[in-house]
Amino acid sequence: MAECTEEAVLNSIENGASIFFTLSYQNTQELKTSEYWSQYYSIQYDIWKDDVVKYYDIINGALSDLQNKYIVDHDFIESYDPASTKVVTGVMQATRIPDDKEQETDNKLIAEMNKLNSENEAKAAQRYNNAMIRADRMYPMVDGVRTDNRAYNAYLNDAESNIATSLKSDFLKISEVELTEDEKAALEAGTLPRYSIVDGIKVPDANGEFIWVSSEYNTILTDIALQYTIQKGTVVRVVYEEGIEFILNYNSFGVGINYDGDAKNTYEYEIEPMGFVKIEK
Repeated sequence: MAECTEEAVLNSIENGASIFFTLSYQNTQELKTSEYWSQYYSIQYDIWKDDVVKYYDIINGALSDLQNKYIVDHDFIESYDPASTKVVTGVMQATRIPDDKEQETDNKLIAEMNKLNSENEAKAAQRYNNAMIRADRMYPMVDGVRTDNRAYNAYLNDAESNIATSLKSDFLKISEVELTEDEKAALEAGTLPRYSIVDGIKVPDANGEFIWVSSEYNTILTDIALQYTIQKGTVVRVVYEEGIEFILNYNSFGVGINYDGDAKNTYEYEIEPMGFVKIEK
């Protein structure tokens, strides 16, 4: 039996073959003198009995109805790439599932970003409303006609530019978040990014709506998602005859599978570390 039994189970499903164990019921001490058998950590029957039953049950549950079926397709699932400039849809993708602490940190960072977005959107809206009041006083409507429409629009365009410039110069630091061990190491190495919020203003639309979006917002969301990419070849899809599929996760962490390949990267399946999912259509 291989050193990693869970990996051997995945290999068995991936290749359509069963696992086997080499065990000894007695005189295991004498095997230490054998050049061949001494390479194994332990082959004592009573140590492995329960595990042997468990792993055979797993494989039997997965492959018992496929013993006379051929494997008709095999491929490696691509990692979701949030930094890609090309939105790939319809292609199955995999993403590492963050643990609870990572998710808490990410949520805190995003919440802080959204709070700053809302605050600055309110600032921009208030300043622009004040500019519109002043413009109405300077260039009023007379008998339904603006006295100087060109000057009115020029004034508001200048106001918009001034609002954007003033907010851009007001750098807002994201509050410190608790770092993971990997992030602490990156900080010491000087590779952990630190963000300041730089404002980009779009005001207003035809309905007078104001939209404030940080120029760093999408970058931060992308960097968060980039933490959870996977190495190619560690998530495998195998298809047997009659459309029976397996998705195998060879990673020591859980992965989410965007089976439909939608742009939002939603998960149809979540697979535990060194686990698999069987899909019967």
